[in-house]
Amino acid sequence: MLDADISRRRVVQGAVWATPAVLVATALPAAAASPPVLGGVVITGASAAMNTANFFVTATLAYAGDGPPHADHPVGTVRFTVTLPTSRVVAGTPGVTALGWSYVGSAPQGANTVYTFAWNGQDLSSAQPATQQVTVKIPATASIDPINIPLNATGISNGLSVPATSVVVSAGVGADLVVDNASIGFITWMPKPGGGQQNGYRMQGQGRWAGPYYPVGGSISNLLLVIRIPAAYTDGTYQVETLGAGWSLNQAPFLTEGVYQASWVFNGTIGQNNHSTTGWDIRFKALGAQHNNAVTSALYGVAGGSPNYFSWTGPTS
Repeated sequence: MLDADISRRRVVQGAVWATPAVLVATALPAAAASPPVLGGVVITGASAAMNTANFFVTATLAYAGDGPPHADHPVGTVRFTVTLPTSRVVAGTPGVTALGWSYVGSAPQGANTVYTFAWNGQDLSSAQPATQQVTVKIPATASIDPINIPLNATGISNGLSVPATSVVVSAGVGADLVVDNASIGFITWMPKPGGGQQNGYRMQGQGRWAGPYYPVGGSISNLLLVIRIPAAYTDGTYQVETLGAGWSLNQAPFLTEGVYQASWVFNGTIGQNNHSTTGWDIRFKALGAQHNNAVTSALYGVAGGSPNYFSWTGPTS
């Protein structure tokens, strides 16, 4: 009986001492969850200008990672927005200069309209630290009253939205840049090696300063002619038939993102005293039959401290 009593007392004692241990264990606070590690995106090199027809906004979006010792979390679904008073814009499709960018759409936001543009290149990361610089062109009223323009950048990293980055730029008065006699045609322009003729795309034009109106509007500098043709329609073979004084080759045709691109730079400015560049007549070999709107030509310049441009596509018939 003694052994049985002792055993029962030990069991009871064990139960008494075991209970607080359970209570203590359940009373411990839960460990705090670590916040997710995200990459980030920032807006750099932002500027804006306006003329009597358009707003021009330029920016580059750059990667901002957490850095060591955290893992590199790329930022995808990168978007860039431009917010303008609805009273200062008109109907029309905004333009985009860089190959890696596209226009998504617009939406009202109170008294404003928000225009959204998408980066279609690689996700931003330490290996892809920035987007291409983009200049967007948004159709505007004729007003050139001073205006501040909010810009916003967003993205997705590690499955979550990154904190938005915002800056505000002041739009100065730029100048109207147009191209006279702008044409893109489909022609027979060189013999084939085995006989016969080779078809080609022909680009012509001449840049001109157009105000906004005299005497308002600064000179346009850094003039650059860019021609782009998808590799499906050319192999990059080209010939300069005419290149007026002041023009020189900036970059021979090279393949980027499935498109052959070449550019020529103009050594000089155009403005109130010297309205126009000299002309050009440039031809690219065509692969197969004519493809309408296969070629995009653009003339870029800087006026009012910010880039602007005039672009056109063809052939159309």
